[in-house]
Amino acid sequence: MRDTNICFPSDPVSPREVDHEYAEDAKAFAKLGAGILVWPMDEPGARVQAAKGFTAHADAPVAWRGWMLDRDNYKAWMNALGNRTARFDLAQYEMHHRMRNWVPAVQGATPKTWFVASAQQAAADMFPCHVKDGVKSANAAHLPRPCRSVKDIELHEAELKRQRGKLDDGLVLREHVDAFEPETRVWVMG
Repeated sequence: MRDTNICFPSDPVSPREVDHEYAEDAKAFAKLGAGILVWPMDEPGARVQAAKGFTAHADAPVAWRGWMLDRDNYKAWMNALGNRTARFDLAQYEMHHRMRNWVPAVQGATPKTWFVASAQQAAADMFPCHVKDGVKSANAAHLPRPCRSVKDIELHEAELKRQRGKLDDGLVLREHVDAFEPETRVWVMG
């Protein structure tokens, strides 16, 4: 991965440091040889910079690893790169982050997935399930997980709208499966 930089959200208090939510990911990518950058998302006009305690590769393209960005925020991130190059252009980013685009390719190897416009379209055979919109799940401790009723899904739907101001591409219901801990995540870059 010496030919790649990975950019993370910066810590809100220490803008040169990787946000604590992504600190372990940054260490793992650095161990593989990737350069590590940060971006202070909440500072309009702020530039992407090398993360404190890590190295960055001067001419290597940059991939975003952080909270899902909508179209406007991804454009802002691309502008914040300055003379660096994004590994994925806007169309590629949206292709990889919008579930409608990639779930069909892995449908046989991942839990069942249903796309609905609202909680009211959930059918009995979809429970128990987990809820996201087209790109992100709602983050709130009070939400039931997994959802076992339309009312549960309505709570997630309301929280997504509250957190993001809208639903992004409707709701995505994913079949609940008992998983083994710890969770394993895989990133494919290429």
